[in-house]
Amino acid sequence: MSAVITGGTTGIGRATADLLHARGYQVAVTGQNPDSLARARSELPDDVLVVRSDGRVLSDTDALMPAVSARFRSLDLLFLNAGIFRPAPVAEVTEESFDEHADLNFKGQYFTLQKALPLMNDGGSIVLTPIAP
Repeated sequence: MSAVITGGTTGIGRATADLLHARGYQVAVTGQNPDSLARARSELPDDVLVVRSDGRVLSDTDALMPAVSARFRSLDLLFLNAGIFRPAPVAEVTEESFDEHADLNFKGQYFTLQKALPLMNDGGSIVLTPIAP
């Protein structure tokens, strides 16, 4: 069994990585913060694949699945967990803030899913953490 967890270096994603690994999954986690990536690399077991990948950057998304395929060959679980949430009253949301949320929470999730689908095994699962602007 294999799993990819975007936003898997901290919080819910990191806890899920720990749990799945303990249950025998091969696990890959992504993140984009250098400190979180370094901490994940030092604290997670050596066989967990830690990949720097920013969902807002399509070239990162394009590079992620070949790295996963090379290591695991296929996927049983895709946990689309990367996202941001910076709440503000509707009247105060700027175009820049809206785009920041949409780029990661929608575009990044969509294209990660698109790239992962060819690797998904029959009966595999896709889990999405919903995050709104």
